[in-house]
Amino acid sequence: MLKKRVNSMITFVNPAVEQILDKLDLSVIIKHLEDNFSSRDFFIEFISLYEGEFIDILYYYKGRGAFEKAHTQISLYLSENKSKYGIEKVEKEYAENIFGYVAKIQYWKKT
Repeated sequence: MLKKRVNSMITFVNPAVEQILDKLDLSVIIKHLEDNFSSRDFFIEFISLYEGEFIDILYYYKGRGAFEKAHTQISLYLSENKSKYGIEKVEKEYAENIFGYVAKIQYWKKT
């Protein structure tokens, strides 16, 4: 049975997180994904390629919900930089996230 969890209400990218993400070449990840992909797909590749940086982001959100908050930060960063990375939002759908919870997952399309 899928568990449902309420998403955190973060609405801006933490400047410290933004500083970490600005140093990374996220286009490398996007190039390896299908033309239509989900945030979940992106996170799996991100964590695989930039594990140390992901841990640095988690550090800012120690405690309950750290993974969700880190993922929200990365999603917001992608959204704010979508033209830089040649992507656009398509839709959100309820699906199982990488933690086994049902959440609204953002889908993206390469432009």
